Amino acid sequence: MFQVNVSLKILREMPQRVENAKGVRLSTLSKDCQELAFRCDCTSLSYLFILPECYNAARQAVISLHTWLNEDKKYNDFIQVYVVLIDKKNEMKFFFVLDLLNYLKKNILKQKKLLK
Repeated sequence: MFQVNVSLKILREMPQRVENAKGVRLSTLSKDCQELAFRCDCTSLSYLFILPECYNAARQAVISLHTWLNEDKKYNDFIQVYVVLIDKKNEMKFFFVLDLLNYLKKNILKQKKLLK
């Protein structure tokens, strides 16, 4: 969730960063966008990379959310399997106690018959 918050913060602050700096400095953009500017030989036109910067931040947020949701699903699956195992274990204990009670009941009846 931290990565999602960082990415969303970048998206929310971009208009203010542009207004405060009276433009866009290449050094304020992400490393990916800086590399793209150098590859395109557009380092003097850094304002062109505001949109890719926002797309990059949004993409990072979506990737982080997707990862988080997948991990959450794995945890839910684990809990479901664990609950099934506990139910089986409790069922086995129940039948063991039931068998034990039946055994004791039979022995008590046998003892009562012998005492008569």
